[in-house]
Amino acid sequence: MRKSALSLALGMTTALVSFTNGPTVRAQDQAQAASGNGVLEEIVVTARRREEKLQSVPIAIKAFTAADLIEKNINSAQDLTVFVPSLIMNNNAGFGSGFSLRGQTASLGAGAGVVAYFAEVPLVNGQSAIGTFQGGTGPGQFYDLENVQVLNGPQGTLFGRNTTGGAILFTPQKPTNAFEGYGQVTVGSYNWHEFEGAINVPIISDKVLLRLAGDVSMRDGYTTDVGPGAVHGKDYSNRNYWGFRATLVLRPTDDFENVTIFNSLYRDENGPGVVLGGINPNGTLVQTVGLAVAQAYLAAQNARGPRETENDPLSIDKEWDYGVINTSRWDVADNLATRT
Repeated sequence: MRKSALSLALGMTTALVSFTNGPTVRAQDQAQAASGNGVLEEIVVTARRREEKLQSVPIAIKAFTAADLIEKNINSAQDLTVFVPSLIMNNNAGFGSGFSLRGQTASLGAGAGVVAYFAEVPLVNGQSAIGTFQGGTGPGQFYDLENVQVLNGPQGTLFGRNTTGGAILFTPQKPTNAFEGYGQVTVGSYNWHEFEGAINVPIISDKVLLRLAGDVSMRDGYTTDVGPGAVHGKDYSNRNYWGFRATLVLRPTDDFENVTIFNSLYRDENGPGVVLGGINPNGTLVQTVGLAVAQAYLAAQNARGPRETENDPLSIDKEWDYGVINTSRWDVADNLATRT
C-alpha cells in the first residue's frame, strides 16, 4: 500500500445529465470547426505558459480538446499513444513507468526523457502532489480535462524540467461563472460500471468559483486464480478506483487570480494475473522447486489456458494518493504577468 506525501506545488459512454443556466464559452470546446470557407480550426494551447492559438506556436504540438478525448475514447495514457506518433508507454527495467517520445525515455543515471505535467506540476517517476498512480496518467486521471497537449522534441526549463524527448501537459477544467455540470455512466463487460461527473458553482460571480468533479469505476477481473485456500476464485486485472477533484478560483481583483486544486485517488485492486509461459532451465523457479516440478506446473498452466492461473496469495495492489496544487497569477501590466 502506498500513500503519497501531501505537498504544495507552486507554479460505450452515455450522457445522463447536463444542466446549465445559460450559454457558456470553453476555449477548448468552442474551437472553430473548419468549414467550406477554408477557415482552420482554432485550438488554444498553453505550451509556453500562456494562452495562444495552436497555429501560432513555434513548437510541434499534438493537442486534444475535451471533445477529442470523448470522441476518441481516450481514458488513459495507453489510449493516448494510439493517436500520437512515436509516443509509447515505457517501463524501463525498473527505472519508472512513464512516457517515451521520439525514442527518448528514462535511463540509468539520467533524468526522464519525457515529463508529464498536471496543472503545470511535473509528474516525475510517478510521484507528484496529486493522485498519480501509473505516473498520473492511468484510469482515474482522464476525467474533466480541458485539454491534453503533447510537445514533441527537446524542452527547456519553462515548465520546470529539462527534457530531451518532450513534455505532456494535462490541463483540468477550471471553474466558470455558470452554474452547470454533467454526468455520464459507462457500462460494459465483466460487470463494468462507471460514473463520471462534475458540477460548477459560481459562489460569487467572477470572484469565488468552485468546481467539483469525480470518476468512480468498478469492473470484475478477467483472469481467475484457481489456487487453494483464500485466493481461490480471486480475479485479477480488475478495476476499482475512486477519483475526486475540487478546484477553487479566487479573484479578489481583476488583475490577480489564485487557483487551488485538491486531488484524491483511491485504488484497491488485485493487480494483473501472472501466467507462466515458459521455463528457464537455469532460472530461479527451477533452482527453487526443481525441473520436474516446474515442468509439471507449466503443463498444468498450458492445460488451463491464459485466463486461469495460480498467483502469489500475498499479492496486493492498493494505494491512496492525494495532494494540493496552488498557483497564483498577477497581471502587473498589459504585457507582464508573474506566476507563483
